[in-house]
Amino acid sequence: MLTRFLSALIEEGVVELQSYVVDKTAKAEDLRCGLITTITPAALNDQRAGWRKFGFMSRMLPVSYSYSATTVDAIFESICSHQYRHEAPFHAKLPSSDQQVVMPLDLTNEVNVLARFLATAEGLYGFRHQKQLQTLMMGSALYNGRTEVNREDLNFIRDLTLNHFNTNCNAL
Repeated sequence: MLTRFLSALIEEGVVELQSYVVDKTAKAEDLRCGLITTITPAALNDQRAGWRKFGFMSRMLPVSYSYSATTVDAIFESICSHQYRHEAPFHAKLPSSDQQVVMPLDLTNEVNVLARFLATAEGLYGFRHQKQLQTLMMGSALYNGRTEVNREDLNFIRDLTLNHFNTNCNAL
């Protein structure tokens, strides 16, 4: 039930929320969001078939990662010395108001190759992947203080796509 709600919230947006438990209706205008979450490989494999049936997997860009031995040691050292209790908040370098981000057509065409590559692994067309990758490129431009996507953003997305986006939980 939660994944179906999240599926609608991510793609189409939610206009009205109702529950059989509470006798109130909440209405919102164009309430949409993105989702960043984690899942273990075992849980992903257990749920993937069901999530594919109603399109939840196609709304995700799964990222695989692994830790080097050096990183594992550094994490343990950080935990042992209680550094995690003093972590500073992360402040995204994003504008406080809506921004128009220009994306040249030649770059969207190059991203299309990556979107189709990702879609093939899931047996999809790749329409959502195209939107997701373009959004990531625009986010990359904003993060770097620009309102126009350039080749640097494309290279960033290409690296992510070829090295990290997969549902096979590849060790990296």
